[in-house]
Amino acid sequence: MDWPPQVGHPLPHAADALGVQEKLEGYSLNFDHVEGGPKANGFAVILGITADAAPYLEAQIRAAIKTSPVSAIRANPPHGINCVVEFPIRGIGSRSDRVITLRTIWLTVGPGTPPRLITALLKP
Repeated sequence: MDWPPQVGHPLPHAADALGVQEKLEGYSLNFDHVEGGPKANGFAVILGITADAAPYLEAQIRAAIKTSPVSAIRANPPHGINCVVEFPIRGIGSRSDRVITLRTIWLTVGPGTPPRLITALLKP
């Protein structure tokens, strides 16, 4: 049984996760976004990851959420449940020696429904 999500277990239906590319390109790696801009700056400065490297970051996220456990769950009424999944992410280029924890938050709405990425940010 994969519903409801549980701390310590993988994110239900992680293989079918939605909104990853859109959230990364439009928010987390978008320097011009009012709220996402600071996140984009962090990705660029700390890990060398910019919007040009969104496919790399998306691939890392998609791979990690299949095996990394949910570390926290928060109710998000009336929308569903937010699940936090954290895992190490490696930088690229001149920052490929750096590894930091990436925090992703996913909205899950019910049994059989794929999670949707809400945000991705570097955890200090």
